[in-house]
Amino acid sequence: MSQPQWADDIEPLREIFLTDQRPANDFDLAGLSEMFGRPLTDQDTFTIPAVIAAPEPPPEPCPPVVCICGSMQFEDQLRAVAARETLEHWGGQGALVFMPQVNMGNMSHGNIPSHKTANYVKNKLDRLHRFMIDLCDEVVVVCPKVKGVPYIGKSVQAEIEYAKAMGKPIRYVN
Repeated sequence: MSQPQWADDIEPLREIFLTDQRPANDFDLAGLSEMFGRPLTDQDTFTIPAVIAAPEPPPEPCPPVVCICGSMQFEDQLRAVAARETLEHWGGQGALVFMPQVNMGNMSHGNIPSHKTANYVKNKLDRLHRFMIDLCDEVVVVCPKVKGVPYIGKSVQAEIEYAKAMGKPIRYVN
């Protein structure tokens, strides 16, 4: 039996064609009679193409989400770690990376609206960073050595404690 003419159009859509033998009385005879241009009886048998979608391949898993924590005084190191995580994490597949984008140390008073104090802005940024930690699968703490000792400031220590309380795995890099 040859495939229906439209089968070639469907194949790219990953469809599989099967046939189903049924007596004509299982179908609307009037509609089929009109389609075939002749009267049909319950003795007629038709081969009806049944289209069954092939199983879709499993969706590609979402890459892990990594949150970078560290002092913004080491912004260049944080960005280098973020780039490495983006490109190399997860067996070379890459990770989605969250990290702070505002460095309070580089902000001038002209960048902070007059009705907001630097403390207000810092608290808001800390809150946003906690949201990043909530959304991530893993926290990466960037702690470069200062005088031979890994540097972790008060804000970063608070982020580490929050991540621990949220049950997030923590990895330290320097």
